Amino acid sequence: MLRPAFISDALATYDDHSMGSSSTVNMFDQSPETPLFPGRILVVDDNESIRIFLRHFFKLERIPVEIIDSPTQALELFRAEPELYSMLLTDCEMPGMSVLELAHEVRRLRADLPMVIFSTSVTVLGAKRFLLQGFTAALPKPVALEQLRMTVRGILDDNYPAGCPTNPQPAAPAAN
Repeated sequence: MLRPAFISDALATYDDHSMGSSSTVNMFDQSPETPLFPGRILVVDDNESIRIFLRHFFKLERIPVEIIDSPTQALELFRAEPELYSMLLTDCEMPGMSVLELAHEVRRLRADLPMVIFSTSVTVLGAKRFLLQGFTAALPKPVALEQLRMTVRGILDDNYPAGCPTNPQPAAPAAN
């Protein structure tokens, strides 16, 4: 069942993946002057307040995102359409599956997908441990908003230079 969350530039919608706590959010204006991003970010976090924060963050950044509360469920969605996603942003400690299992399965399906861990485990264990496991970046919780923005935008710009809204390409000159 889909239900509206709020209306602003676009309509936020929630997919009832797990009793209404997961969501798919399409929060960007599709007007011609707004570049469309090729794909979406798959976010996995079991903490509702973090999901709400990230939903608003990606809305402000005008980046399509799918926010899921379960790594098992996220993997099912990813398996169904791996090419739909442009990045995985995931917490570390969640019930049902370890983040390393999730990362391994995602890598097996799409070795080129950028993966970012966003967790207090980064603060406790250090970023290097996760970078050695194949993550593109490791962000601590709490994170400075600008650090999150720079990391996400930097990865998207590096991996999708022609289609990322943070790096619009100039129009080709008109043929004479």
